[in-house]
Amino acid sequence: MKYLLLALALTGMAVTGTAQNFDAQKADTLLQRLNRHHKAMGAVAIYQDGKPVYERGFGYAVAEKDISNTPQTVFKIGSVSKTFAAAVVFKLIEEKKLRLEDKLAKWFPALPNADSITIGEMLSHRSGLANYTESPFFDAWIKQPRTQAEILSRMERAKPAFAPGAKTEYSNTNYLLLGYIIEKVSGKDYCEVLQQKILQPLQLSHTACTWPKTEKVAETRGYSWEEGKWQPVDNTPWFASGAAGGLYSNMQDLNTFIVALLNGRVVRAASLEKMKEAKDGLGYGLIRVPFGKRYAYGHNGFIDNFSTMVACFPEENMSIAVALNATNTNFNDILIGLLSIYFGEAYTLPDFDKEVTVPAAVLQQYVGVYRYDPIGMDITVRLEGAQLTAQATGQGAFPLTAQSEKSFSFDEAGIVIDFQKVENGKAQVLMLHQGGSNIPFERKE
Repeated sequence: MKYLLLALALTGMAVTGTAQNFDAQKADTLLQRLNRHHKAMGAVAIYQDGKPVYERGFGYAVAEKDISNTPQTVFKIGSVSKTFAAAVVFKLIEEKKLRLEDKLAKWFPALPNADSITIGEMLSHRSGLANYTESPFFDAWIKQPRTQAEILSRMERAKPAFAPGAKTEYSNTNYLLLGYIIEKVSGKDYCEVLQQKILQPLQLSHTACTWPKTEKVAETRGYSWEEGKWQPVDNTPWFASGAAGGLYSNMQDLNTFIVALLNGRVVRAASLEKMKEAKDGLGYGLIRVPFGKRYAYGHNGFIDNFSTMVACFPEENMSIAVALNATNTNFNDILIGLLSIYFGEAYTLPDFDKEVTVPAAVLQQYVGVYRYDPIGMDITVRLEGAQLTAQATGQGAFPLTAQSEKSFSFDEAGIVIDFQKVENGKAQVLMLHQGGSNIPFERKE
């Protein structure tokens, strides 16, 4: 399981419209274009005052069997699972079974800095524990079943990223361990505790740690766009994601949960305020999501090419859940589009027909390995059929979309790559643009 950091500062939009201006047909057109141009597949549900006003599925849940996504389709929700876990932790705090000040050493003394790290620092990603999903071993290691003891042994050997409380840095390790602590405190399996304290009271019948037994359609697959078609992605098993990112849910359940949480029907008012208390953008299980002058609270997630966002705008009493099981564009742009349309903001639908086709002979000039010595990273560029792909050291390959004959993008991660200095039929420099950085990778081979 890897966490995809999405740009959540959706700014630059004036507040002019209301939900009464909602153009459902325009939203439909956006989803249809995303599907038709192989940019995304998934489902969307928007609720106003706790009731659905827009629900759509688009693309395939299982492409190989022509099973379509619907508003009822169940998706892997990745790190949205953390908000559920945080709610359980605060329920236990309210029951006097846990305290925010409790130290990690109470349960796992062998972990680095365990005698200094608190439950509160784990909830708010301020523990300094190294993110286990970013370890070089992770993708290969989880291909075989692992016990909790084996996972803990790996974590015990990992060097901390920083001293507890020194700063905020996202780490899945925090919430995997919180799931273990919930089990130790309650004496029950995490999934059983979640069911008793959250899912059953809210009647969330399509949310579970494993594929919901009540679901009648085939299990939704995650896909990546490769070689001109959607290719299925391997599933991350529960033991490797757990409370940090292992839940399944559908759009109705996600809306019901976030509305109930933000309206004080899950945890007490004091607990909710603590969950919303943010440092460096991250709260205690919730993220504050700005949209122009409006703001929402929720969480996003990414696992196995499933991208998810659920958020509630408390002032408008409006909520939105978006889950994609295939993404070949910037997820944040899709959210901006849907919210802009709903709130009646100015928004121009994307025109994917303007994409550039680059001759194979030109693409071949860019194939090779490029290196940036200061960070010891290589980027390998390959040509697979008519598709140019790039792969950084220790990471998965991603497709490059042509913006011109020399410039390519991977919108999902906000990456633009320019190829420069073509000599003897080969580009000598790969210029990587991401997050305001411009990094020159020089041809290695």
